[in-house]
Amino acid sequence: MINSSTTNKIGELMEPAPIPFTLAAPGWISLLLLVLFIIACLLFYKLYQYKKNKYRRIAIKELNALNLEQSPFNKNIYTTVSVLKRVALGAYGRKGAVLDNGTEFMNYLNSKTKTKAFSKDAELFFTKYLYIEDDRKIPLQNLKQFHAESINWINNHHV
Repeated sequence: MINSSTTNKIGELMEPAPIPFTLAAPGWISLLLLVLFIIACLLFYKLYQYKKNKYRRIAIKELNALNLEQSPFNKNIYTTVSVLKRVALGAYGRKGAVLDNGTEFMNYLNSKTKTKAFSKDAELFFTKYLYIEDDRKIPLQNLKQFHAESINWINNHHV
């Protein structure tokens, strides 16, 4: 224990003046530069992804331009399958995209997504409905489902 008589002999403690807070310190400037660098990297990565996925946007725009109810169904099916083949050719090359059998092509497309993009009903569009002349036999609801599954595959396939 220190008694009060010894503190009087030493005198009063001299405290330094308070240091003002300033953002001009080198640590804050470094942190700001680091944050700006990370933001710039994220922006460049997003721009790269946007340019890389241009083919997806073009294909989806082309599929959305189809008038499913007014145009002949077989023309819509042919255009949809053609767009799917073009996207598969661009993304994976000729190896899997030029399969002759419609069922094999559908299975190939399904293998390129985490979950199956095409239902079992879609197999008819790759095999039977693509070549049918009387499109009154094709239900409109099935055509809309095939169209939606195609757009879903274009959005979700991994390259």
